Amino acid sequence: YRRLLAAKENEISRIAEEIVDRWGHMPQAMQNLIQIIRLRNRAVKLGVRRITQKDNSYVIDLGSGRSVKSSGLRMLVSRLGKQLGFSSGDGLSIVWKPDKDSSIQGLDKLLQLLKESGIVKV
Repeated sequence: YRRLLAAKENEISRIAEEIVDRWGHMPQAMQNLIQIIRLRNRAVKLGVRRITQKDNSYVIDLGSGRSVKSSGLRMLVSRLGKQLGFSSGDGLSIVWKPDKDSSIQGLDKLLQLLKESGIVKV
């Protein structure tokens, strides 16, 4: 677990292969952990300070000192509409209330949209 938590993206697949080689089939819980670690690594790379789950929504904390283009926000709202909310307590936070895809893949898609919209750094 420690190796996975400290691993960079290119090391995660190798560690996953080692797990399968050593213990056979990888349990779903371990697959989920690997997906979460990959998501965390992508989020950090994009400058996301924190992602938290609260009730049926996720809060993507982008931190303070970030200038955001209105065109990027418009693109997000046009794509996700009522699923989005915003707050600006300690910097900009995006609140995502998914309709159906509340999985890790859904969060990954949202990070990709944040990247495409120019809201997070590349």
